[in-house]
Amino acid sequence: MSKTELEQFMLLNREGMETALRRYEMLRGISYVQPVGRRQMAVYSGRTEREVRAECDALKLAGLIRVEPSGMLVSREGYKLLAELEQTVYALRHTGRLEDDIRDVYGIKQVSIVSGDVDTHALVRRDIGICAAMQMRQYMKQYRFIALTGHNYVSLMADGRYPEGIGRGVTLYPARTAQMNHEDIDANTNCARLGKKSGAGYRLLHLGENPSLNEIEKRYHDEDVQQIVSAVENADILVSGLTPLKKSQLFASMSVRAKDGLMQSAPCCELLGNFIKADGKQINNPPLYSLSVDRMAKYKVFMLLAAGADETAGIHALVMRFKNMHLITDERTANRLMVYNLNK
Repeated sequence: MSKTELEQFMLLNREGMETALRRYEMLRGISYVQPVGRRQMAVYSGRTEREVRAECDALKLAGLIRVEPSGMLVSREGYKLLAELEQTVYALRHTGRLEDDIRDVYGIKQVSIVSGDVDTHALVRRDIGICAAMQMRQYMKQYRFIALTGHNYVSLMADGRYPEGIGRGVTLYPARTAQMNHEDIDANTNCARLGKKSGAGYRLLHLGENPSLNEIEKRYHDEDVQQIVSAVENADILVSGLTPLKKSQLFASMSVRAKDGLMQSAPCCELLGNFIKADGKQINNPPLYSLSVDRMAKYKVFMLLAAGADETAGIHALVMRFKNMHLITDERTANRLMVYNLNK
């Protein structure tokens, strides 16, 4: 059924369709955080306990969830329903006009928007990961070499649903920066997780436990490491999030003098160790073993997963710079980007 046909069908019973969508979203939310109690689910979903109780009672009656002492859990039938309706629900919630507007205004490759606001509903972060997984399933049919960072949104994408063997013939590589923080180290984890779920091959880049700078430099001269670094640079797709300046571990580790010097150029975000200005230009030289902004602009597709008030300025800077970008964000952030553009 096409999106137009779905919209026409909704006209027959809009209230019934909205109820079905609410219950689907509740079921999906439970799958993210299970086992979970009703009170916790109310906090996660942004609904009242009374609303959660009503929806969950209906889901239990339909056999889609079960209730245990530890909390609510999605049943086998519930998981089957989530998988079968994933693309249909996305089509119903699809904000195509806004996606087209952002793509045309900024001249980027593609835009995918999920409904909601990550700043008010924590589960929207998961929805961004699920949307990214849907897009990745399509890219795996077109491209062979994909580089993944260790950003949290990329982890959520790796946790998505992938048909068995869809990644066969694809190789995943970790895009590391040698900063040895979570976003650096988790690039390996994301490659392994996505590789195992999709059937794709993957390589890992190990630098050891708490290596010194000299040890890191020696490691990067090893042939096996150089092969992975070269593969990351020459991949078809790069998948990453961005880091707001106030959350940047690299910025926090800098001396006061270095911070003051950097702030004179008014950075708005960090991207793989690169500090970016509002016009999308790179301020600093990239870390010795990281990708430069110029190199990122040469990928066939740069998937950026980002959303929220703290990240809007950074997203705006990056869409100004990367015309190869496929932006995946939430509806509230997308609207902010349109306003941001009008105010510039």
